[in-house]
This record gives sequence, structure tokens and C-alpha cells, in this order.
Amino acid sequence: MDRISALPKHILHDILARLPEKDAAMTSVLSNEWRDTWYSFPILSICDRIIIGSYSPQIISKLDKLIGYVTRRLLKLREQSLTTKVFKLDMRPEHNNYMSHHFDLWMNMVSENRVEVLELCLLYFAPYLVRQYDLPRCVFEVRSLTKLVLKGKITLNQSFFNHSIKLFSLRTLCLRELLVEDKGIIEHLISHCPLLEDLTVYCCLVYNRKNPFENEKFVESLFLHGLQKLKEAEIQGIKEVYIDAPNLENLCYAYGPFYNLEVPLKLNLDSFTRLRCLRLRNSSITEKWLLDLFHKFPFLEHLELCSCNMLERINISSAQLMILEVNSDLKEVNIDAPNLLSFDYCGDHRAIISFLTSSDHLVFNASPVHEFRHGYYSLREFIQNIKPQKVLASLSLSVYHSNGIEQNCLSIQQVSSIPPSIKCLELDSSPNEDEDLYFHYMNWLLSCCCPKTISFFFQYDYGMKPFTVFVYELLMGRKKQEWFDHFGGTKCWWHDLKIVKVTYSFNVDEKLDFKNAVNAILLSTDDRESVKMDRISALPKHILHDILARLPEKDAAMTSVLSNEWRDTWYSFPILSICDRIIIGSYSPQIISKLDKLIGYVTRRLLKLREQSLTTKVFKLDMRPEHNNYMSHHFDLWMNMVSENRVEVLELCLLYFAPYLVRQYDLPRCVFEVRSLTKLVLKGKITLNQSFFNHSIKLFSLRTLCLRELLVEDKGIIEHLISHCPLLEDLTVYCCLVYNRKNPFENEKFVESLFLHGLQKLKEAEIQGIKEVYIDAPNLENLCYAYGPFYNLEVPLKLNLDSFTRLRCLRLRNSSITEKWLLDLFHKFPFLEHLELCSCNMLERINISSAQLMILEVNSDLKEVNIDAPNLLSFDYCGDHRAIISFLTSSDHLVFNASPVHEFRHGYYSLREFIQNIKPQKVLASLSLSVYHSNGIEQNCLSIQQVSSIPPSIKCLELDSSPNEDEDLYFHYMNWLLSCCCPKTISFFFQYDYGMKPFTVNWFAINVFTIFS
Repeated sequence: MDRISALPKHILHDILARLPEKDAAMTSVLSNEWRDTWYSFPILSICDRIIIGSYSPQIISKLDKLIGYVTRRLLKLREQSLTTKVFKLDMRPEHNNYMSHHFDLWMNMVSENRVEVLELCLLYFAPYLVRQYDLPRCVFEVRSLTKLVLKGKITLNQSFFNHSIKLFSLRTLCLRELLVEDKGIIEHLISHCPLLEDLTVYCCLVYNRKNPFENEKFVESLFLHGLQKLKEAEIQGIKEVYIDAPNLENLCYAYGPFYNLEVPLKLNLDSFTRLRCLRLRNSSITEKWLLDLFHKFPFLEHLELCSCNMLERINISSAQLMILEVNSDLKEVNIDAPNLLSFDYCGDHRAIISFLTSSDHLVFNASPVHEFRHGYYSLREFIQNIKPQKVLASLSLSVYHSNGIEQNCLSIQQVSSIPPSIKCLELDSSPNEDEDLYFHYMNWLLSCCCPKTISFFFQYDYGMKPFTVFVYELLMGRKKQEWFDHFGGTKCWWHDLKIVKVTYSFNVDEKLDFKNAVNAILLSTDDRESVKMDRISALPKHILHDILARLPEKDAAMTSVLSNEWRDTWYSFPILSICDRIIIGSYSPQIISKLDKLIGYVTRRLLKLREQSLTTKVFKLDMRPEHNNYMSHHFDLWMNMVSENRVEVLELCLLYFAPYLVRQYDLPRCVFEVRSLTKLVLKGKITLNQSFFNHSIKLFSLRTLCLRELLVEDKGIIEHLISHCPLLEDLTVYCCLVYNRKNPFENEKFVESLFLHGLQKLKEAEIQGIKEVYIDAPNLENLCYAYGPFYNLEVPLKLNLDSFTRLRCLRLRNSSITEKWLLDLFHKFPFLEHLELCSCNMLERINISSAQLMILEVNSDLKEVNIDAPNLLSFDYCGDHRAIISFLTSSDHLVFNASPVHEFRHGYYSLREFIQNIKPQKVLASLSLSVYHSNGIEQNCLSIQQVSSIPPSIKCLELDSSPNEDEDLYFHYMNWLLSCCCPKTISFFFQYDYGMKPFTVNWFAINVFTIFS
């Protein structure tokens, strides 16, 4: 049977969204059901080049069919009141005369359907004049729009200034080659997008509507203010740029080849102090400016310099830099970057490239630009100009000859040294199909370098196929005699090659016969035994480490016993996760012996990393604090070692659950000087004392900080620490305590107040157990606040919640909030999508009204719940079974989970009445009802009164508990349940009640249901 077709529509839509567009569209011909599914699919992607193809006499007929198809799809979505998630339209602008009216209609329809992603592309490549398209203003009133892409012959005129713009949810904006009547239009549009995170402005033009034949001019200046959330920007073809974006992390700027490149760079680059990626193209930068670059941008990890022709040499010095790309003709490149992972060079073959320091994981790709007439020296000398020689082990050299290959350029001068060894030689072109030329070309290549791997790419040169077969046969010795005959027995450098791997890649349109032929010769008869070998062990260390990182910790550790090589791999694995409960287990008389083995193991792992100068990426230590007396010295040693090894993620957990007194652990100050640290988690019996105020904190890269149940001598220590983390994005402060070091037996008190300032990048915060909280975080999106059961819940909420106007998720637990406060909540937070209310016991009823809300969780005893949320996707309720729950509007995709809390003695009415109190009845089709009886089940509570109505139908009944193993009681219990409701599915969960097994078997023998375990 076709079980996929029976799945809910939203799941089928999710499947279609993961398929290639062509394959997804083909499902519409499978059946009427699939056709309906396709027409209600909320993602539309229309490209006339794919659907219509090239120009033909039937072009009008094809366009009419396209118009009808798109219109029907959009009407279907509007009829079913479905949101248009994505609408992409890619059309040639020469159709504008015929299509513009339909474009307007479609733009209006998707605007009404609350489109989330809109892409309109009318790029024009033809030189002749085509009519531009005036974009309807309704597009800029769509509050739900998160991504807007406009490309090509699209115009925005003067009237745009007087129009209301409501792009309050827009996060991505791309404007490419647009036509505007005034350059200020672009600035006006962007200024009305407060949540913008990704911006592209590419070669937009100012045109004269009255005289369209007049030459268009590029927009020459751009001034943008108040973009607090902007993280990525790409600006191309604009002379002067000013962007007020203090949180910008990724910038691409291309000045443009159509301007005078000698004019100084007019860009407020120095203000983007948090930049992580900088790409400059066709820009007038100097060697002096580049020398100061890494002092201005201490977090810069990715730098690209393309066609910056005022540079002759560059000097790079940075401990943070990880990716460097250079595409310019330079004389000299000097690099001092110990953590550089990737360096791509494309430029003059005469450049001298020097690495003062380099990473063991460096990937060096080079495509030297040279004239082929320079012959041998243009390639070999390039390799010899790379210093030190050990870097060549990571060099992949790409050779491409755009002007073809001639035999008279392949002469080789006598040299005394062996060709330098490199990692890979990549060939993108080949000689003409002339075997005699093949010999000379390969002799020339292998006299320039000795590669471990030769790669052939067929993308541009289809003559590579016979050349590839020739090279393989040559290197396998099948043309050995021909070689000697050709060169008169002269020994050449290629004879010294022991192993040469031949890799290959194919276009998807290639026929498979050649691939099969190459596969056949790759497994030669002489080498069949190698197929049985362990090839994984031969992979580079960093790939093996990546494999280990994806395995469960226990399985990853077990690889160390496979062989000495795997043991070395494990000891150089930069992720250490130590938990004494797993390694040592419960308490035993041999506890000291086990602890000593653990200490030796961890110390050896850390020493191995230090010896190899490897960064410790992750160090997690989860120990019982009762070991502190014996272990504290070793904890100090390990903290110092990982600090020196530039640890990136550090988690230290000493949580104490026992009631007796255990010694606390004083965290070494060196931890707070690690500039590379991005995540710090401290939990349990860890102390921070008064001297902390006088210590230097250098957590400039820290993005995640978690402080749970810490002991501090002064509540200001927490505020002091957080104030020195300028890039903090995720913060947790959970029930920290103030203690007296002089009298540790004195009762500890919870930190009662927390005042945090200047957290511009903070997005997520979880604060629990603190009475009074003030956080200056204008970009906060996710907040969890628990007041704590140990305080008086009648005290008003002391939290500057109203200042977090960009909140998307709010979770309140044990908090004193009122019905009136909740009524105003969604006016204060227009972007709120997720709300959780847990143990807010001052509430008796709640009224929810929001078009944005998607997830609602309520865990409180309430009398009444009223919900008006048309886009609500998930509602979880746990509370009094007598609550009346009403939905004024609801989504077709709603998932409603309920766990009513009731006394079992109420019997039948405690469950059925709960279901009947849910309005309207159609919502029950999405209800999953969970039934759990913590006090057991008794037969005298299972009496059923006579009722005239059929039990209400629900989606699923979830059983977490069962009667005692009494078959007679089973019948009564199931009769009681099915008199309360009629579920489509019954699910049995065995996690807490092992008596569920015989109950499930007994019930399944009588009835047929879908059982999930």
C-alpha cells in the first residue's frame, strides 16, 4: 500500500521541500491526492528558462500556460487560508510588456497570503532596451516577510518616499542592479527594516523616468543608520559607504572596476570592531593600511583580497586568522598565522610566499598565473619560492593553460636537485590528443614537482579523458618501454615516484562508460590486496578527529585499542570529556587507585596535545566534589594546561547532591585570561572570591557563559565577570550563592539581585533564583526567568522585561504575573513566537491574542484559557482538569498536547468533562491526551454513568501508567478510558511503569491499535 500518501499534509509538504524542484513537481502526476498536495504546497519556484526554454514561435502560448499554472497555485493557497512560505519568480525582462499585469496580480496575492520569502529576478543580459517593471507597493507592507530578494529590471520611483513600509520581520534583503529614481530610496527602504541581519546592495542604478534613453548612473553613495542587528553585508559598485552596524561580523566590499582605483577607500571600516570575515575586491588599499588591519579587528578569522592592485607585498600577522584568500599579482607574501587552516593563492608565479608560523592542519591551494612560454621555471620556481619547505606537504597546485600546450615550450633544463614534493597536482587542461605530446607534457610536469596525488578535472576540457587513461597507464608501468624508446633510456624524475593516486570527478551529464573503464583500471591485478587494507587509518589526522567527534564518547574512546596508530590519534584528539561517574563508577575501596589512573590518563592526553602544539578544542570535566581534597591540585594543573593550549570550550561541573559538607574548589584565575575561549560552563562547588575584582579578564571571544550554583564571596563578582565579555550571546545564571569564606558553616544565601550593562550581542538569557534583575540587552530574543519557589511569589516581578522589544521566546516560571500584565504582553512584544508559563499561581485565567505566536506552553492550575492565535503550531497544557479551553482561531497544523491533573476518584467525569470543555470541537482532531495515575488505579473508581452522547473523538491517547497485573481490572480500566474518548491512536509508554508490558499485550490481543513504545 501507498502509506506515504496517507501522511498529514504538512509532513508531505516537508518531504516535497527536501526534494529537487523538478522531482517535487513530478509528484503531482502520481494521483489526485498528490496533485492536491502539490497545489497546496506553500513553496513556489518559477523560472521561465526551465519551464518555457529558449525563444520559439509558440512563446505566447507557453506564457499563457505558465500564467494559468501560477495563478491556480496561488488561488489554491488563498482558498485554504495557507501562508505562502516561499515565492520565487525568475523571468526574462523581455516578457515584461506581456507579463507585468500578472506580476502585479501575483505580488498582491502572495502579500495577502502572508508570504515569508519573496525573490523576484528580472536580470537582463541582452544589450537592447527592455521595459522595466514597477514593483507594487503592497510588497513593502507584508509584516511576515523575512527575506526579500530583488534583482534586475525592477524600478522604485519617487512616490516610494511617501509609502508606508512595514517590513518589521525582515532579516535578509538583497537589491541587485535595481533601477531607482533617487539614490535615497535605497537608504529609505533599509532604514525601515529594524531586524535586518543580512544585506546585499549590488550595482544599483539611478535612472531618469522622463528620459529612459539617457545613460543610467551607478548609485555612488550609501549612508545607513541604526542597523543594530546587521551581521552580514555585501556592498558592490558604490564609491562611498557609511554603515552604522556595531555588530557586523561579515563584510564584502567591492569598489568596482568602473571607478578610479587610486581614490582612497571611502568606507567606515574601522567602526566594525567585531568583524570576523572581511572580503575586499577591486579596492584601493595600501600595505600600511593592511599592516594595521589585525590590530583594528582582533576577531578577524577570514580575509579575502581580490584584485587589490595597489598592493605589491602583504604582511599578515594574526593569531586569530583561519582563512586567507589572495587573488592579486604580488611580489611577496609573508604570513605569521599559527591557526591558519586555509590559504588560497591566485597570482603572479614569481611571488615569494613565506610562512613564519603555520598550522599542522593547513590546506594550501595555489593557482599561479604564468605564461606557458616561461616553461619549466614558471612552475618549479614558484614552488621553490615557498618557504619553509615543510609547507609544501599541504600544497595543492592547480595548473591550467588557457592558450593550449605546445611541444616547443616543454624543454627542460638540467637541474641537480630532486623536484620538490607537494600534496596534490590538479590538472584542468590537457594537450591535444597527441600521445607524443603527452610524453613531453608529463615529463615537464613531473620535473617541476613530485605530487603525492594527481587530480584530473573534466569540467572545461573534454580532451582530458584519453590523457587521464594515458597517465594512469604510464604511472602503472604499462608504457615503460614506450617511455624508454621515446627518450632513449634517459632516467627522468618520475621514475622515483613510488605511489601515485589518481582521483577523478565527473559532471552529472557525463556517460558512465568512461567512469566504469577508469574504475576497472584503478583496481589493477597487482594491487587487489590493497583493497582489503584499513584505508580509514591512512586518512589525515584532522579527518580522523572529525570522525571521532561524531561518535558517542564511549565508542570514540574504544578506537584507541585498535592499533598504535589509532592510539596516537586518540591521544591527539583535541576533545576531552571526563566524567568520574562513567569512568570510575560508584564508590569502592579502590577509589584512590581508580582516581590515580584517571589523573594519569587526563595528564597524558593534555601533555600529548601540548607537545604537538595542538589547540584543545573542548575540555569537559564532570566530577563529584567529594574528591576535591584529593584532586584539587590536579584540577589546577589541568586548568593551566588547557589555558596554555588555547582551549575553546571549557566545562567544569562539580555539582553536589549530598547533604554533607564537601570542600569547594577555587577556580584558577588563568581560566579568565584565555582569549580563545568561546564557551565557559561552571557548575557546582566552585568558588570565586574577592580577589577576583583585581584580576585581568580577557574573555574577548566568549559567546556562551553558564554559571550554575556557584559560590561567590560578593554578588558583584558575577556582574564584574559578565561585564568583561563583550561578545556574549548566550547567558545562564542559575541559583548562585553568596558564602562567607571565614565561616563556611554559616548558611549560604542566594544572590538576590543582578544588574548587567552593555550586552549588545546577547540573544539568549536564562536567569533563575534571583529576585531583582536588570539586563541592558536590546537584541535579546530568548529569555527564561524563574523567580524561585523560595521567595514570596506575591512580590511583583522585578525584571526590566519591557525593554526586550525584540523577544521571540519568553519562558516564565514561578513568577508573580497578573492577568492584566499578560493581556498587554503581545502589544509590548510584537515578534513573540514562543511563550511558556509554568507555576505562575497568581493566574486564574489567561487570554492569548497574537498573530505571531507559534508555540504556547502552560503548566499552571487555571480556570479558563482563551486563545486567539491563527498561526499557533503547538499548545501544551498541564493543569487542572476542570479548566475551560477555547480557541477563537486555530491553525490547521496545530499540535495540542494535554496532561490534565485530576484526582482519580473523580473517575469518568474528570477526563471526559475535560475533553468536552475544549472548544470548538474541531480542535479535538489535533489533541493528544496523556493519562498518568501516580496513586494507582482501583476498580471502585471505574464506574461509568449512562450517557446519551458518543464519546468525543481525539487524535491520540497516551498511557503512562497501568493497573496492577489483574486482567479483570484491565477490562474495567479500558472500558472506562474508551467511554471518556474515542482515540484514533493509543500510545503506550514504558519509561516509568514496567507493568505496562502485560497490559499492552493483553489489550493488543483484543483490539487493533497503533502502538508506539
